[in-house]
Amino acid sequence: MLGGCTVLVVVSRRLHTAVVIILCIDTLMLAAYGFVGFISRASFREDYSQEPTDHVFRSVFRHPPPPSASDLHASGRAYIMKCWVWMRFDAMDADVTKMLRDMGAEKVEQPPGTIRQTIAQSLSANERYDGLDKRRVRWEETERIAKPEVYTFFCTPPLNSTASNPWTWHGNVIVDKERHHVYVHALGD
Repeated sequence: MLGGCTVLVVVSRRLHTAVVIILCIDTLMLAAYGFVGFISRASFREDYSQEPTDHVFRSVFRHPPPPSASDLHASGRAYIMKCWVWMRFDAMDADVTKMLRDMGAEKVEQPPGTIRQTIAQSLSANERYDGLDKRRVRWEETERIAKPEVYTFFCTPPLNSTASNPWTWHGNVIVDKERHHVYVHALGD
């Protein structure tokens, strides 16, 4: 019972889903109200650092990491309706340029102070986890990039897709051409 309502949860381990049923009976109106919801195990995947990094990259960008990509790190959180991912990797300039072109990324043409402000304001799911997720991908390095190149991107699932990743991803890619580092902050809706 929950405040005069009955809550029933039916779990299917085989299908990795749960059905939540909430029934409330209003004694004044003699009416019953019901709610049925489905919760997928994927809805509660909390920590992207526990998944293979190439899988996280593919989930966000819909293609594998560039051929020269190395030292790939990913971290972030997924909740019921939103995801936040932080990534860092090294890659050759030609591969990064091709990746940005293929995903339709647009260069952010702003004064350096504004770019630094954009980088600093990259918020995520929960401030409690921001520091940990950023440290896992060495995000603090973005503050020391002499000439950061910042790009925005927007990746949608393919039409008529039955893919297990229904998220539309958007965010920033920060390139440090001098050291061949690439940093990504992506949000999934």
